[in-house]
Amino acid sequence: MEIADTTPNNLTISVFIPENDAKYIAPGQKAEIKGAALGQTAYPAHVGKIHPLAEKRQMGNTVETVLTVEIDADDKNIPLRAGYSVESNIVTGTAEDTLVIPLMATLSDTDGNYFVYLMREDYSVEKRIVTLGEYTGLYVQAQGVEEHERVILNPSGQIVEGAFVKPI
Repeated sequence: MEIADTTPNNLTISVFIPENDAKYIAPGQKAEIKGAALGQTAYPAHVGKIHPLAEKRQMGNTVETVLTVEIDADDKNIPLRAGYSVESNIVTGTAEDTLVIPLMATLSDTDGNYFVYLMREDYSVEKRIVTLGEYTGLYVQAQGVEEHERVILNPSGQIVEGAFVKPI
């Protein structure tokens, strides 16, 4: 039997953090929660309790070691109910005045340099060495690319510097 306090202002959201990412999570960190039942609104939250024991969980076709982390909503009057599904984002760091590019635009060469292909105004391709920083999800900080420059996503083996491309 499982007994739960289903009063909306006492709900806790449990999330499973992969063991590789657990080192970035600490109690009190800012977070946000959103979900279909909450409309388009993202509600502020914070990391509450971090369970002391990791566990193995079936995640798709693989078994992963995860740590259970409880997220507490800052606003106790949000329209959450026990059993709802929500998405949560935990803020593990912030950066100001930085440029991010899609991770799918980056490649590396045999010397270990990271680079991107850029589309110039005349549709020619330029190969540019970049320095990558922190990444989050599908984006990575990049030095060596300027705002408003157009990086080529998922460049194929046919893309080379000096070639001409047609944007789609």
